Amino acid sequence: MNQEHLAELRAALAGVRRRWVATRALRAVARLLAGVCGAVTCLLVVELWLAPPDLPMLWLAATGLLATTLFAARVLWPLRERPSDRRVARLVEERCPEFEDRVASATELGERGAADAFHQLVVADAAKKLRGVDPGRVVVPPAQLRAALVRSVLATVALLVLLAFGGDPIGRVARTAWLYAFGSDLTLAVEPGDVRVVAGQPVRVRARLSGSVSASARTPPTLTLTRGGASRLVRMRAALDGDGYLAEFPAVDESFVYRVSAAAVRSRAYRIDAMVAPRIRRIDVEYLYPAFTGLAPRVEEDGGDIYAPAGTTVRVTAHADTPVVSGRLVLSDGRRPRLEPQGPETLQATFTVET
Repeated sequence: MNQEHLAELRAALAGVRRRWVATRALRAVARLLAGVCGAVTCLLVVELWLAPPDLPMLWLAATGLLATTLFAARVLWPLRERPSDRRVARLVEERCPEFEDRVASATELGERGAADAFHQLVVADAAKKLRGVDPGRVVVPPAQLRAALVRSVLATVALLVLLAFGGDPIGRVARTAWLYAFGSDLTLAVEPGDVRVVAGQPVRVRARLSGSVSASARTPPTLTLTRGGASRLVRMRAALDGDGYLAEFPAVDESFVYRVSAAAVRSRAYRIDAMVAPRIRRIDVEYLYPAFTGLAPRVEEDGGDIYAPAGTTVRVTAHADTPVVSGRLVLSDGRRPRLEPQGPETLQATFTVET
């Protein structure tokens, strides 16, 4: 077999193959970039306009990532195969039917290594036929090849623009996913923790995050407030001084339990006790008169005003509406006898009338 004609045939087929592979690759890349652009666009639209909670957004992002990966595999997987000479020859025959199977037959004979004169003529004829064929007729015209290249470039530019515009939202979603997946190294510090305040006073809860990702990505931490068996969520805001996140309660009238959550990290339960000043619901006064008066001791229940001669020993018993520990009487002469506990809700003080 004339090796020169066989080499010419194979070189022509190799040229067609290169153009074919390049065209397929350009089209695949353009499709892949367009698909990625579509997925990124959907992600940005949902994040910027709908802003769903963390978990639904992460499910959407994971679904989009999986769909994009499967689409990429479907688009790029066929490119792993290098078209054989026979396959390229069949493509040539499909696009140039006037060859009447000559190129395919010559390619098959070349692979067999047939060397008789007739076979050499078949190979020489096929090489001659291919010599004058425009590769653009077999694969795609140059204009279509340039169009495929332009589409790939435009898709690349569009993807870069989307990433530049949506880098921050996408970064927030990525950091949030990291926090949910690897939140074990995240430390959540809460102040003031357990605290007692006078009823009606304000309370500010501050949460600080530290770890490999020190910010709670998409959404700030949330505070879960539980009172009387009912719970509600309070979204914390970033502190203006940059020191963590805040939840403010202008006036605490009732005690409640709270905990702070950031992604998958939760603090322990803390309690804020609203300390309500006890109210005196009843005062009993016992009088022990001096001997010169000749008066017998007496008890005045639910009273409070004290009228007695000098030298009278007075025992005041105050009954509160809540448990009390101590207290004081304030007398008109400036004395302040201490009220000692006599029971959970009872205080008592004893003094002598001086004037």
